[in-house]
Amino acid sequence: AVPQPPLDSYIHGHKPSLDEANRNNALLDLFLRWMNEYGDTIIFWTRTRPSFLTSCPQLLYEVTTDLVRYVKVDRLPSRAFYEQKVIGYKSILSGGGETWAVKRKLLTKYFAKTNMEALFEVCKKHVETVELTRLREVVGTGANLEMTHQLGTVFTSYLKVLGFSGKKLTPEMITSQMAKILDVIPEQLGISVAMLRMKFSGEKAESVKMIKNMREVIGLSVRSKMISVKKLQNPEEELQETDLLGYICLAVLRAATIQTKELSKDILTKLVDLLVDETMTIYFVTDNLAKQVTTLMMAIQKYPEVGEKMFRELRETEITDYKSLSRLRYTEKCIMECLRDSPVLQRGVRRFLGRNGSKKVANYNIETNNILVIFSQHVIHHREKHWKDPYVFNPDRWSDEFSPEPFTYLPFLTGPRSCIAKHYSMFVMKLTLSVLARNFDMVPNFDKENPPVINQSRALMRINNNVDYYFKPLQRN
Repeated sequence: AVPQPPLDSYIHGHKPSLDEANRNNALLDLFLRWMNEYGDTIIFWTRTRPSFLTSCPQLLYEVTTDLVRYVKVDRLPSRAFYEQKVIGYKSILSGGGETWAVKRKLLTKYFAKTNMEALFEVCKKHVETVELTRLREVVGTGANLEMTHQLGTVFTSYLKVLGFSGKKLTPEMITSQMAKILDVIPEQLGISVAMLRMKFSGEKAESVKMIKNMREVIGLSVRSKMISVKKLQNPEEELQETDLLGYICLAVLRAATIQTKELSKDILTKLVDLLVDETMTIYFVTDNLAKQVTTLMMAIQKYPEVGEKMFRELRETEITDYKSLSRLRYTEKCIMECLRDSPVLQRGVRRFLGRNGSKKVANYNIETNNILVIFSQHVIHHREKHWKDPYVFNPDRWSDEFSPEPFTYLPFLTGPRSCIAKHYSMFVMKLTLSVLARNFDMVPNFDKENPPVINQSRALMRINNNVDYYFKPLQRN
């Protein structure tokens, strides 16, 4: 039998405990306690619906590598908010099957380490001119800035030099709109008082309209790009190596030709809608980068000696090309530790299909198909059996000799669905920190009565309350 915590009641299962943990912002803490008390793989019940919860490396290997028996869950609010699509069901993040594989193969080539030098050059030039000028104007002689929003604007601005442009799609507008969209999307669209109130009030209609308008603006911006890429004779040779939007257009077009060779006007309209899905996905991922670096700034407020050492390295190390980023070794350790301690992807879920007659999950036989298997990066990264002093923020654990146990460090996941943009993510985080540290003195200025805390209820991290820093220009020789 699969171990499980004692039921709160036979009718409600573990739902009362889950609800209380959510109210106290302690859901991941509850999962971790269950893991420590009852085993690496347990089962819990939401009323009469069972779910697996695991931090077992063996099962995590199965879940992340077996795309036939463990599939992505479609009906998530980030895919569609009520009837309104957000990132949809067929994007590189949410889709599956042959068309997904075609898109992933092409975009993996774009995000390969061999292409990072070209991406670095355009991103470095942009952030040191356009974004630095904007920040200096905002800061003036000194200003209190909310870190998540400012970093979101910086990371989104990189997309301008990677092919995403448009008069209405400014980095500030995208950052603000994505924050609003992520705030209105609940974790689960279940029957609850809050959801019923949203459904029958004007809030639902306003939120749906906001998401729809955002997608329409993106559609107008990317349609011409899709048409121009379609006209190319040898697109992989003719597209600029930094043109991410161009490569996404090509990926969508190639995936479509699997099903039909003729791309009519109606089909092209549908492909533009799919391209909007992919663009929204890119905006989601960019927002994740901003939150991840923000959590690092939260950590160094708690561990000032770490911040002092990191900023000293950033200010003393001149970054001239992509390879020179490797000299930021301590900064890289800080990012790696931040990805362990506060992963922006806090938990994931797969649906077990049990195809080919198999009804075995790890060492457990189950009696039903379509059961959910939930895993939490936060829980896995804080198990004492895998990590020494897991609640201590210690960048020095990432020595050259150290290597975490397989399937115990999953900030970018692993297997066929691992993050294809991890090299890009790492370099833009380092580059952004370098530019900020070399041009500004940044002092944490959190609200003492309402300090920022990580919201444990969300699969994708949200930060409650502002992460305020006081920015002051540095005088440099």
